[in-house]
Amino acid sequence: FFIMLVLGAPSFLSHSPVGRALVSQAATRQGLSLSVDSVRVGWVTPLRLTGLQMNCLSEDDHVEIQQIDSTLTATDLMRGITSKLGQLSIRGVDIHCTMHQGRCSLEDDLHSLLGPSDPDTEPLAAKVSAQDISLTMTDAISTKTWQIAQSNAEIDVESESIKASF
Repeated sequence: FFIMLVLGAPSFLSHSPVGRALVSQAATRQGLSLSVDSVRVGWVTPLRLTGLQMNCLSEDDHVEIQQIDSTLTATDLMRGITSKLGQLSIRGVDIHCTMHQGRCSLEDDLHSLLGPSDPDTEPLAAKVSAQDISLTMTDAISTKTWQIAQSNAEIDVESESIKASF
């Protein structure tokens, strides 16, 4: 019975609200408000999140992502390998932010996610391929809006640096 329980744990996480709740709780520990529509993970099946919604510090700013595919499996997550994310494929990114004095709260939200939460934690490392990015940025004072749509990016996150090409 115990073996069946262990073997079925990833399936349980994938097909019940528990997986979505765990993702939300992990984001909360990083100071983020995040929800997902579904989580898929297995012992050999890599992690997939769909319907991700992140509300930023400012109510004006939010991010929606249709799908994130990772190389992390349930085995990696149980071993605590969460700082070395490997290859991430992100599709359908929709970002809305309002600029206040040259900054938006999304920058602060991402800083809390990308930076180590304590000195003993390894910094985040990943190679990210993002497709179909749209960005709507509004200036709070002038209310002028800038938009980018159907963009792609390759992002390399390593210890203290982030390099991106669009």
